[in-house]
Amino acid sequence: MHKPGNSIKTRFGVLFVILMTTSIAVVGSIVFYHWKVAIDQGIIQVQNETNAVIFDTIENFISVPPTINEMNQPLIKNGIVDIADEKNREVFFAGVIKAVGENVYSFSYGTERGQYYGARRNNNHQIELMRSDETTDG
Repeated sequence: MHKPGNSIKTRFGVLFVILMTTSIAVVGSIVFYHWKVAIDQGIIQVQNETNAVIFDTIENFISVPPTINEMNQPLIKNGIVDIADEKNREVFFAGVIKAVGENVYSFSYGTERGQYYGARRNNNHQIELMRSDETTDG
């Protein structure tokens, strides 16, 4: 007697469905894995590039004050800028602030006698001269 579920046609149909399902699952897994790896590599690359840009920006921002000091120290130390001459001093400090850009708030110098001279930007980004000496009573 012939059972309806055991025909060769049914067996081939079931085998075909099992093989197709398995093939689709394997191919899908491989594609998904490589897709995920590619996305992860892309994210890592974007993170590294962003980190490099941020690091360079911070490094450039932080390196400005020491550079300003290194460039101007010899001018004061060697007497090229006469701190005692008010006009010369004011032109020097205002010029430094103008030259370094908006990110620098102030540039100043304190003497061993307790005098303090410099220039800064106010809230309106205008340059103000600073002075604290015997004429200003500190």
